[in-house]
Amino acid sequence: MKAMLGKRKIRSIWSFILIASLLFGVFPWTSFEAHAFDPENFKVDQVTIYKIYDRNRNLELRRVLLTGTNLQNAEVGIITSTGYQRLTNRVINSQGILQFELTEDQLGNSVMIEGITIPINEGEMPVLTGVTRTVRLNKDDLVLEGNNLTKIKTDSTISAKYEHEGNAVEFNKSLFDNDTSVTIQKPTGSPGLQHIIFEKKETGVSPSSPFPGNETAKVNVTVMYTYKNQFRFVEEISNIGDLKMFPNRGEPGDKVYFT
Repeated sequence: MKAMLGKRKIRSIWSFILIASLLFGVFPWTSFEAHAFDPENFKVDQVTIYKIYDRNRNLELRRVLLTGTNLQNAEVGIITSTGYQRLTNRVINSQGILQFELTEDQLGNSVMIEGITIPINEGEMPVLTGVTRTVRLNKDDLVLEGNNLTKIKTDSTISAKYEHEGNAVEFNKSLFDNDTSVTIQKPTGSPGLQHIIFEKKETGVSPSSPFPGNETAKVNVTVMYTYKNQFRFVEEISNIGDLKMFPNRGEPGDKVYFT
């Protein structure tokens, strides 16, 4: 009896060892170790701040994107007038990319990663508050209203453009000589709705202290405001004397055809 119990105990021990070895083989322990953040060796190459506004210029999306090396699981926050705010809504978390979605208008003067601050100078950005909604091509002027609009002219890092289906046209910077209202004479482009984009690009920005293991690294910083569907280019129909509409009566929402 004792011999049988001894054999069963030995079998149980061997079974435990076998199961443990299988578990260690299944779980990627080396991957866990490789993905641990190393505070002694990381750097940021690019910081991009996105703010996207709807047609009525209500802020609908705020996003912070960082690209670099060995960034996964790094602590990231922003410095505002009220202090440090940690960014918690991390939607991409890889060695080369960190992306955060913000639920509030949290953006401030700088981004901080593991205690190292990177200035973004968002306060210098122009802001759009009004626009001519419909512009007839080759006939009408486009009026932009806002704040800080002269920065587009005086600051070489800031530009403004309008965009339709990915095709962008830059505004002439010299026209932005008034902070609150600018007239663009007879702009041209593709018919249809146009986004307006204000963008600030700075290269070679120095962080508050060197990145560990990458002491000479500098950062490129981009701040982009996209105002969606702000105005529409339309073309007038010429020679409409013989134009006929079919049908000539109907209900709201019905399709009509012109011949």
